[in-house]
Amino acid sequence: MVRDGSVTSFRIVSVDHYMHKPEPRFDSCYSEFRGSDVRQVPVVRLFGSTADGTHSCVHIHGVFPYLYVPYDGATGDSLAVDRLMYQIAGSLDKAINVSLGNANSAATHVFRIALVKGIPIYGYHRKEHQFFKIFLYNPYFIRKASNLLMNGVIMSRVFQTYETHVPYILQFFIDYNLYGMSLMNVPTAAVQARGDGEGQLAKMSTSEYEVDILAVDILNRATMEEEKRSPYANPGIASIWNDEQARRRLLEMDQPEALSLSQSGKVEIVTESDRFYRSLLAAKIASEGRPNRSDPDDSKRMKPPVSFLPSEAAEDEPLLDASCVQDHKNFTQQASFDQSNTTYN
Repeated sequence: MVRDGSVTSFRIVSVDHYMHKPEPRFDSCYSEFRGSDVRQVPVVRLFGSTADGTHSCVHIHGVFPYLYVPYDGATGDSLAVDRLMYQIAGSLDKAINVSLGNANSAATHVFRIALVKGIPIYGYHRKEHQFFKIFLYNPYFIRKASNLLMNGVIMSRVFQTYETHVPYILQFFIDYNLYGMSLMNVPTAAVQARGDGEGQLAKMSTSEYEVDILAVDILNRATMEEEKRSPYANPGIASIWNDEQARRRLLEMDQPEALSLSQSGKVEIVTESDRFYRSLLAAKIASEGRPNRSDPDDSKRMKPPVSFLPSEAAEDEPLLDASCVQDHKNFTQQASFDQSNTTYN
């Protein structure tokens, strides 16, 4: 744990998660979107060693697993958008309960759905498109929800899902700009220790230092732009180099020479066999992409199904960015529109 007075840093060694009853001080206890109480929430648990050798356990609240599906409608009618989101949520809840063998269960699995905008990962797109960002309670149901959406079970429609292949912990690392064995920085005022004292949560681990934080308080996202200008090709190793430099300064050793990211180029030798197979590949690509002029419907069949394509988002449309990190505990439906132009770092 590194402190400079206002910031506390934890070394990331091991990370997992668990499901737990929501804690009012840190978790969302009521889903405004669903209009019901929250029974269980995911909590990310981080184990690490501090700079002074103290073993730490950090409980990180407010990290809900999510996936995206395209939205191909207009946003002008907010009631129609809300109606579709509620229909998807209700249909997903029912389908997941049926798949678990509890067809009569009223359990909810969708925390909320938000309309966002982003660049689709499939194909080439110059403009941002509209998506529904579906937040679930349990990370283990992401793959099940994805299969139900893609198989046409939900509302008798086939939805192309996005980012369902990304594991929950990796998704958390990406969103908050974290790397294994690097430092997670949090404002000291946002860190609440566990213990036996009055008003403190009971410790769950044998770690000497055990704390709770909110995910939105993690400061690492603020360094994303700075890391783009980093001399290291992989920002994840920056902290390792910083530790090595600190060690050398302590031992009064010379600092390592700066590494060059560029490599000396070599002259490419193109063989006759290489030319032959490249020409075959070029001919194959040309023949596959050329429409059949004798079939007037051939060009139509080459286009992907319209139901898989999200609508383009207007430049002045007040939608949240798809990568936006929100404060789920203090979230309100109205805030999703009021904060649509806010950048969360």
